[in-house]
Amino acid sequence: MKHWFSVRWRATVITWARWNSLSRRWRYGIYASLGGGVALFALSALLSSAASASAQWWSNALLNIGSSIFLFVPLLVVTEWLFSRRIGRIENQASIDRDRVENVQSRLESLAQLVDPELRNEAANDLDIEVRARLASTREDDEELFARLGVLPTREGLRTAVHRAVDLGLLSASGGRTELLPTAQHVRFAVEEPAVSLVLELGDGTSLGRVEWVAGERAVEVLEKLALLSRSSSGFEGERFFFPGHIFRQFSDMLLFALKNQFLVTGDTGVEHLVEMTNDGWILSDTAIRPRSYLTYEIAVRRLDEIDWSEHISNKGWPEAAAFPHTLQWARPLLENRRK
Repeated sequence: MKHWFSVRWRATVITWARWNSLSRRWRYGIYASLGGGVALFALSALLSSAASASAQWWSNALLNIGSSIFLFVPLLVVTEWLFSRRIGRIENQASIDRDRVENVQSRLESLAQLVDPELRNEAANDLDIEVRARLASTREDDEELFARLGVLPTREGLRTAVHRAVDLGLLSASGGRTELLPTAQHVRFAVEEPAVSLVLELGDGTSLGRVEWVAGERAVEVLEKLALLSRSSSGFEGERFFFPGHIFRQFSDMLLFALKNQFLVTGDTGVEHLVEMTNDGWILSDTAIRPRSYLTYEIAVRRLDEIDWSEHISNKGWPEAAAFPHTLQWARPLLENRRK
């Protein structure tokens, strides 16, 4: 019983919802037809009580007309309403189908653009240009970092420049060196976190001591400590012939040179993992020695004992050739010791 009432209630709700879905015009038409039919039934009933034959005829006629209106008009209205709804559904489906066709056409046009060789090539070129612009911007930032070190050296600037150069593969992981003119001493820039130090060395890498660059110290203060360390070692010729400030400029020049020549136009690997760039024009790296004027030529460190390289290089017409025997004298033990 409970289930029966539930079903009847659901049917009633659905019927009421369908009734409310009719437009006002259809509902008023049904109301009018039902009212008219009822009125004719009532008039027919009044005439049927009369005794005359004419009244009886009119009573039967009104009864038939009322029945027709009461039955046919609602049926006609409902049929027209159902037909209108059907037409609306068809039009709605047609609109959906048109949208789908337009969407398919749009996708086909997009696909045609995606597979168009000219457009694909143009898109690839745009990406190339954007990537090159980003790389150029990064390179400009690196150039500024390295150049600033030669003009306004600071502890943090040196630390950042060394880390960046090592990350780029430009500088040896053990740090780069410069000559301490006019002495035979060299200064290695060592960044061993958290310490930043200037290590005083002989040409072959023998350490003469180190000066730690303390946070907050100015460049002139750390260079003064380096001068005192150099004076206590051999080769110091007095303050008038001592140029410690040039070590930052030389180190800056070396980093900028390595950045510029990391990749050669010939496609060969350029300078990388630099140890030192001498004032006589020789480039020392962890793996080889190169003349600055002819970077595609290299003498591998592992081959330094194979032949008489001084005699071999003397036959070259390079401007660096004359200084090579002196450079090789201290560069050979320096680089061989680094390999061990």
